[in-house]
Amino acid sequence: MDLESILRGDGVAAPTTTGRVPGLTIEVKARLQGTHSFGALGIVLGQRLEATGKKPIPYLRGIGSASLEELKSLCASLATYGGAALFHMEGITPEAASHTPPDETITIHQGDLEAAIHSSNTDAGEAVDFVSLGCPHLSIQEIARIAELVEGKQVKKTFWITTSRPVKRIADHMGYTAAIEAAGG
Repeated sequence: MDLESILRGDGVAAPTTTGRVPGLTIEVKARLQGTHSFGALGIVLGQRLEATGKKPIPYLRGIGSASLEELKSLCASLATYGGAALFHMEGITPEAASHTPPDETITIHQGDLEAAIHSSNTDAGEAVDFVSLGCPHLSIQEIARIAELVEGKQVKKTFWITTSRPVKRIADHMGYTAAIEAAGG
């Protein structure tokens, strides 16, 4: 098939939602503010999905807004703790409006998020010898924040940042790379 036929849609199957239908509604009754709370939501949600033994696609409700960085944090922890590769978020993800929230519902409360944050921030009494940020890759906003945090300070441990090449070029241009490197990163 030639490019012109593909662009016209000749012989190309229409997009489908098969395999993308939500199987569980998640009511979020908690304050979500910043990447740490979205990461905690991913931990709690991932653990709850694992507990079902079914791996349903979650349909999240009760989240008013989310930045790219917050969604990235949610996705990373949800994939890590629950093996979930897809979710729908009412009012935020594009396909959510084409689905009806499932009747089966799990509610996540503020206390659940606080417990997840606490469990991921325990001090094992061991010294940190290596810090790596950027899995998934850091955005330019996250790199700017790191540059701000280390300005005028000296990093005492090995400190790596991972990002894409285009974002690295922007960080170089904006002076963030130089600021981080001056601090020892």
